[in-house]
Amino acid sequence: MFSIEDCIIQLAFTPGSRSSALSTTNCEEKKGEGGRVHFTNPYVNKTSVYKGNKEKLLGVPKLENSSGKEQAMAVWNVLKDWGLEDKAQILCSDSTSSNKGRINGAITFLELYADREMTYFPCRYHIYELVLRSVFEYELNEVTSSPDVAFFKKIREKWNNLEKENYMDGYKYLNAICSESEILRNVNYLSNALKNKNLKNDYQELVELCIVFIGRNSDSTIKIRPPGALHHARWMAKAIYSFKIFLFSQQLSLKMSELNGLKNSCLFLVTVYVKSWLESSSAIGAPLNDLMLLKS
Repeated sequence: MFSIEDCIIQLAFTPGSRSSALSTTNCEEKKGEGGRVHFTNPYVNKTSVYKGNKEKLLGVPKLENSSGKEQAMAVWNVLKDWGLEDKAQILCSDSTSSNKGRINGAITFLELYADREMTYFPCRYHIYELVLRSVFEYELNEVTSSPDVAFFKKIREKWNNLEKENYMDGYKYLNAICSESEILRNVNYLSNALKNKNLKNDYQELVELCIVFIGRNSDSTIKIRPPGALHHARWMAKAIYSFKIFLFSQQLSLKMSELNGLKNSCLFLVTVYVKSWLESSSAIGAPLNDLMLLKS
């Protein structure tokens, strides 16, 4: 029999239709350590609890709108229905104002309803995205309110005319700042990451581009993929296109300042950022991951 005592509570708001079906994600916290509340951009409230590997659906209340107050009330009503008000301890969300707004955010209202503070655990991907954006804007002076990154259009416009096998890796630049043993450790980590069957799409492409940049694609087993979406909302766009434009920089018309900015961005990605990015989905490992990023 499934008992909700000492279970992990997962409440999620997910984007999509206001009547879409419920789906959930795994919780890695240990049994008995309190609840976890997770919501992203809403229209459907998805609520479930976990005990070990078991999952129980608590409810799928329909939302009238995406305001922080509406989200918070939907979550709170589910908690009250199950008598779990005191179990919810951790609030996990993306960084939208409807979630974390100081006055009208869902988190503010949930703490008001609970009459206590809760631990706020913002999405690690959103946090690490800000780190890369800052590096990119500094190195390439690319600060814009446009939904697309104009600098990336260089490679998309000329892709069909590029010699795909004629690219320049960044090994000589990497070797100038890293020892051979450090480079080898990096290559081993990236190679092992590629063996992970859950590593797909942009995550896989990012790791592949790191390996190509390091100069470990002499047998051309990794094929550089054609350009896709260029907009800011694509989490890894800045990393993926920094690599691609650098690799084909000899075939593109780049200013010296742009080439240096790309080189520095790629070195940062390979030596500091990518490992932390790939491991940022681990909630329990977040403090150590953040510390290692700062130390590196």
